[in-house]
Amino acid sequence: MNDEMLKPVLWTGSSNDDLKRFPEPVPRRMGFAIYQAQAGRT
Repeated sequence: MNDEMLKPVLWTGSSNDDLKRFPEPVPRRMGFAIYQAQAGRT
């Protein structure tokens, strides 16, 4: 999918930093879930 077609991610407060503090594979899995949402998938 073209990045131009993805919806933007708007991080609130420290949510992005908080996500990065979790041990792997949590940030990777959540990142994929966020990507799916950006692309309009579930």
